[in-house]
Amino acid sequence: MAAVKSVRRFDPQQGAFSVWLRGIAVNVMRRQLRRNGRLRRREQAAGRTRAGQSASPERQEDDRVALTLDALPERQEAVLRAKYLDGLSVAEIAAQSNETAKAVESLLSRARQAFRELFEKQINSKEKK
Repeated sequence: MAAVKSVRRFDPQQGAFSVWLRGIAVNVMRRQLRRNGRLRRREQAAGRTRAGQSASPERQEDDRVALTLDALPERQEAVLRAKYLDGLSVAEIAAQSNETAKAVESLLSRARQAFRELFEKQINSKEKK
């Protein structure tokens, strides 16, 4: 449905139809996975609280990283996941997103800074509790 709604924005000058369509599919899947992941983390957190169990320090750190990534704007989250979780190079990310390597480097820099600020804010708010 998303492709049908945005088919008028397809520009053959910028790439093949299959690549454009795959990009839409990836974005739809990413949004769905984010929704499912948030729900699952909320349920897990509620389950740990109800059971009175505390998570290991490593698990708590993983949860903070996941929550911080979820709090970022979608483009920043995507570029950080591509670079650090998928292990893609800047050139590969640039090719996939149809951007220049310089634009991806700039986005990565802003995304790392935003991640750092949000992560530190989470740690500081946790320490105050």
